[in-house]
Amino acid sequence: MGVVTAAVAAILWLPVAIQQVRDEPGNLGVLLRFFRDHGREHSYGDAWHVVSEQLALVPDWLHGHVVRNLYSGAVDLSGATPIAVWALVLALAGILVWRRGKDAFRLDVLVALTIVAAVVSVSRIVGDIFPYLVTWTWAVGMLTWLAIAWSLIRWWQARDTVDPRVGRVALIVGAAALGGVTAGNTVDAATAGNPDAAGSHAVAALVAKVRAALPEREGVVEIAAGTTPGSAWIGAGIAAQLERDGIETRVTPELGFAYGPDRVVKDERVRLFVLPLEDPDLDLVQRSRCVDDAGRVGKYTLFLASSADCDVRLNRG
Repeated sequence: MGVVTAAVAAILWLPVAIQQVRDEPGNLGVLLRFFRDHGREHSYGDAWHVVSEQLALVPDWLHGHVVRNLYSGAVDLSGATPIAVWALVLALAGILVWRRGKDAFRLDVLVALTIVAAVVSVSRIVGDIFPYLVTWTWAVGMLTWLAIAWSLIRWWQARDTVDPRVGRVALIVGAAALGGVTAGNTVDAATAGNPDAAGSHAVAALVAKVRAALPEREGVVEIAAGTTPGSAWIGAGIAAQLERDGIETRVTPELGFAYGPDRVVKDERVRLFVLPLEDPDLDLVQRSRCVDDAGRVGKYTLFLASSADCDVRLNRG
């Protein structure tokens, strides 16, 4: 079993190892430098709050609803930290099988260590903890339930008298439940629409304005953002679409944490400066002759600078 596990692990990690050796920078190296050089952005208490949402009596991963901050859209951490009921049950399950089901006990320990690693990882998130950054913690909650179920099964099997009919019924119920979940997920996936249709339409309209204003000269398109999350998100959408169209993009230094240092504008010639802003940030732009208001799309106002010598400054103070 150990040899099979090692072989499966080696196959799964092979693409990661190849990328690390072939490309510069390698993803593993980037992760190592980040965790080595970057301190915690959030307290362990806040990180535990996020993870414990998946270990509560009715976890997020079960009902699919995440409570967001009304203004920022980040995970709302203002309420009381949920009681990690299923973490406590996991501990009890481990005690139940530590002598009579070693494989289940090892799984319980592994999941417990995964919970600890999840808390540490969430504490290192840069900036606000937005739901999409921690959706992976849902898997931690599901693994906890799986470990508890396996522990109960192993405990039952280790009893002196076991009625085989109970096992058959449990197998039928489990198979039916798995089939139901699989069917439901398949239907959901097949019928899923655009999760942000309004944002997609806004990006398409803004990109059309950017393309219409692009000078003929060579160079990169520099993307900037205001202080609101929406400004950064819509800018990322513009950058993605331009790159898809074969137009190279770079970002201002303050966005380097999200795009990576290789995407920050350096000594490249800037073909066009792009700044989408929401209403709270409209006064950040010091209007000048080289900054053009390219119009409004939804809740975004697009500012462009087509002059290579234009110095666009944001008054963030």
